[in-house]
Amino acid sequence: MGFSGGDSSAWPRPGCASESPDARFRPTPFNSPSRLTGDYLFLWKEKTYDRACVNKKSKRVAAVVTASLVGALSIGAPAIALADTSVSLLSQDQDSAIQSGKATQYKIGNVYKTVDGKVTVSASTAAKHKLEITKVMPDGAGMDEVTLDTSVSTTVFFKKATKAEIAAGTGIATINGVDYVAAGTYTTSMPTTPGDYVAVVNHNVAGGFIGKDVKAPMVEFKVVADDLDGSYLAKDDGATEFSFDGDTVWNSLKLKKADGTDFEATEADWDVFAKNDDKTSVKDSLMEAGTYVVVVTGKGAYATQSLRLEVEVGKLDLSTADLYLEDVVLGDPAPTFSSIKGADAAALIAKNTADAFSFDIVGNTWGADGAGTYTYKLSIKDNEEGKKAAANMEGSATLKFFRVNKDASKVAWNYNGNPYDFSDNKGVIIVDRSVDEDSYDGTWTFKELDFSKFTGTYLNAENKKTKLTSDQFSWTIVDNATKKTVSDLSKKGSYTVILEADSSKLGYDVLRTRSTFQVTVKQGTIGEADTTFSYDGKAVTKLDGLVYDGKDFLSRIGIQVKDSKGNLLAAGKDYEVTVKKDGKVVNEIVDAGKYKVIVSSDLYVLDGKIDGVEELDVTVNPISVGQVQVDTASTPFKTFYNGHVATNDVKVDSTAIPYTGSAIANPVVTYTDADGETQVLPESVYTISYKYSEKGSAHTDAKAVVVDQMSKAGSYTAFVSLKDGVTNYEFSSDPVETGWNELKVVKDMETGFLDNADEEWYSESVNKAKVLGYVNGASGTNFFNPTLSIKRGDVVCILFNMAGGSNKFEGVGNEVEGYETGFSDVDKNLYYAKAIQWASKYGVVNGYGDGTFAPEKTVTREEFACMLANYAEMKGDFSSVDADKVLSGYADGSSVHDWAEKAVAWAVDSKIMGKGGAINPGKDISRGEVAAMAVDYQPQSKVFENAK
Repeated sequence: MGFSGGDSSAWPRPGCASESPDARFRPTPFNSPSRLTGDYLFLWKEKTYDRACVNKKSKRVAAVVTASLVGALSIGAPAIALADTSVSLLSQDQDSAIQSGKATQYKIGNVYKTVDGKVTVSASTAAKHKLEITKVMPDGAGMDEVTLDTSVSTTVFFKKATKAEIAAGTGIATINGVDYVAAGTYTTSMPTTPGDYVAVVNHNVAGGFIGKDVKAPMVEFKVVADDLDGSYLAKDDGATEFSFDGDTVWNSLKLKKADGTDFEATEADWDVFAKNDDKTSVKDSLMEAGTYVVVVTGKGAYATQSLRLEVEVGKLDLSTADLYLEDVVLGDPAPTFSSIKGADAAALIAKNTADAFSFDIVGNTWGADGAGTYTYKLSIKDNEEGKKAAANMEGSATLKFFRVNKDASKVAWNYNGNPYDFSDNKGVIIVDRSVDEDSYDGTWTFKELDFSKFTGTYLNAENKKTKLTSDQFSWTIVDNATKKTVSDLSKKGSYTVILEADSSKLGYDVLRTRSTFQVTVKQGTIGEADTTFSYDGKAVTKLDGLVYDGKDFLSRIGIQVKDSKGNLLAAGKDYEVTVKKDGKVVNEIVDAGKYKVIVSSDLYVLDGKIDGVEELDVTVNPISVGQVQVDTASTPFKTFYNGHVATNDVKVDSTAIPYTGSAIANPVVTYTDADGETQVLPESVYTISYKYSEKGSAHTDAKAVVVDQMSKAGSYTAFVSLKDGVTNYEFSSDPVETGWNELKVVKDMETGFLDNADEEWYSESVNKAKVLGYVNGASGTNFFNPTLSIKRGDVVCILFNMAGGSNKFEGVGNEVEGYETGFSDVDKNLYYAKAIQWASKYGVVNGYGDGTFAPEKTVTREEFACMLANYAEMKGDFSSVDADKVLSGYADGSSVHDWAEKAVAWAVDSKIMGKGGAINPGKDISRGEVAAMAVDYQPQSKVFENAK
């Protein structure tokens, strides 16, 4: 079946690889053969250099001198015998040229950098890695850059001299016009103390070489202290949020690094001041509410570094503070401010007097009322003393207690019948679910703490020991880490438990007898657990061979945790998984670096330790990039061909970058991975520079200049350097020259047609369409008119050519008599008559209902999509797609006519149409767009892959 609809039943031309100039898209060019002319010249030069020069120190003598060199030495001079001594002299000259040359590359560890201004090295890096100069441009005309041999070249170091040292004049070395202090003669050890230094090449010079006015390859660098950023203060329990507690002194805190480890005394000092007062230290004072500035001063590797941290200390909230009043016996005086007890009582009383607070009875009258439940309210007064107190606390506290009868009995608390003194936080109970049985010897240790086994006894009115019932007392559990009340002891941690009798249920004849004790839960609810880590299904104990690939390795790491009975435990319920990089929590393992996958549990013992964790060390290594290449099959390169498929003589005419008169986009850079596959180096990780020669080869032209971008016509060679801070890639040297690629920017490349401008987006498609025989020049000329609209008759000719033309369809008629089409407006003798006859017969392009074909009518983009779809269907190459789904992805998808939806959706889904982000269905299609769509649909790739 053909696609038809009204007068638009005949469909238009080939969509382009980018159907409009606005899209600026072009089809991916095919690979072209390497160009080796410049390469061989460069290699010859290197080999000549290697053979002509001798390394004096190593005593290696070249065995061969090239004929070229012999000829050069003999021109215009008597014959000279090239004895070993002559060659050795040449080596000495080379040594001198290197020693007085210019450093061009250096490395720190395995990271190579181009010498470009002063270098900065952190003190900790300097302690681990030496800066070494690796390449030098020897002094003299026509010299080539030399990679230094560490067996004869050493990097030595000098510290930049101060004015006083220069004035003293002793031990001063002047290198390239700058004065430096020579430690003895020089030092080969990398300096680690912050300051300004210079690294200098000592090449094959025995006994030292430094003196006044020395010229030498050098790299100026500055050693700087490590970064203090991320430092913070913490309490011993790890708390980093502070509030006034009346007890903590500033100097009891620890200064922590960003990774959570403590600073050593040799690494940093710190002091603390009230905000806006940098003169009065409060480090030895009580930590009071307010805003403070902590000043950190680096030492050692952190020397010269300083950091100011702003720390907020919150106020004590009386409404949630641990404050209480003990019971009072009838006849005893009423409680006073000084009677307040509890963990926060010290904070309340510190630096405050009773005059700062209102302490009033609520709801009762002390003198008139007898035994009962009493309440006092504590609040801050609005007076001078109160204002002082308000600086550190806020809110109010409601304190309830019992006023009991005379001779009220105290409660004797016990657990499971065993008495213990739980008063004043003296009691400590250990919960360890790994023990076989409970122990009451020394510190009580239980498998479980069963609160139903707590009870107490008191003496009743008859002086008989009586047991409290379960409703006559209560307990409260407070998590010491969060200061919040919890319901049970299921998780590992430290807790405070408070037992209290309810005197109101005992006739006020029994004291509340508040008892507080500590509980340490060392193990969770079931017992020990064992963790198994796996990677891609295989058990591992560490992962150190991973290489960055841009994907999340964490998704490939398996974690299985089982209890001692073999039960599989659940993540998030029984245990937690945390991933850290450099001490910071992350949620993926992608970038190069060192990670820890940490399994922790509040319910189970891991790694045989109560507070233990299971860890998997993961190292993601950077991709090691050796040689890089420029992809000449990608933008901005273009490849054009000559010849014709019919004569089997298709050849590559040229592969180059079209000259545009403007700056040219950087080419795609590739490298070969460990599997031998070619990969694209992400543009975000590198910078690129060029050497440019207008007339010669940039590889060999001694006058080639360094430029930041390509723009002028000529020869270029590219140099790629990693950007600062890139960790996912590493170069064997930096910069890396892009193989032996010679990048040529050419004006007016041969494209097959005189008006097929090489810089236009459609130029390659039009060129291929001509080579494949799909298109010809207009009116028998070498012009194609790619930007003009195309007529129906011409579109049919292109489709006919795509089908093989007369080789596959002889038609009815001949060149003399013409071809009858059945259409009233088609002259049987015109050039398109045979193609129209074919198209009509096979339903590729249909005529109109009035018997006409309209061969001179222009074609819209959606019409050509229909014609091309009909052609594909004739070939058995058409498959329907969900038109609504495909077209909904385009803003102008709804403007496609109903009769064209099926064909346009197919073209879009097949990447033949819509590549520029728009379909433009009703727009007249240009001849260049038709050529591009024709080649996109029927590229005959092997024709170009096999072209030489």
